[in-house]
Amino acid sequence: MSASPERRSWFGTQAAKRKRLLWLAISGALIALLALAVVLTKREPVYQGKPVSFWIAGLAAHDAPNQEVLADMGSSAVPYVVRALKSEGGVIKSIELGWHRLWIKLPGPLQRLRDAER
Repeated sequence: MSASPERRSWFGTQAAKRKRLLWLAISGALIALLALAVVLTKREPVYQGKPVSFWIAGLAAHDAPNQEVLADMGSSAVPYVVRALKSEGGVIKSIELGWHRLWIKLPGPLQRLRDAER
């Protein structure tokens, strides 16, 4: 006698059904990971409908309201301000005369960290 043929169901053979289920599970997992990545992506803090990068860019014009806004944003703006200060050729480099107003409002540990780098 010959080998028995693989069982066929309405969806095809058992092997084809397992293959489809495997692809469906992998696709579902990838979609879930992508959705999780989108949800967990860190977004810039917003003040009056504008991101912190907008307010930092305004510092180049020695715009006092921008300094006040960043001070009002508090600790949520600090990482972005520090990153802008460290960037080469960034907008912040042109505000050397005015950024001390913002600097004195930064927490002491951050001021000491920056001083230690010099």
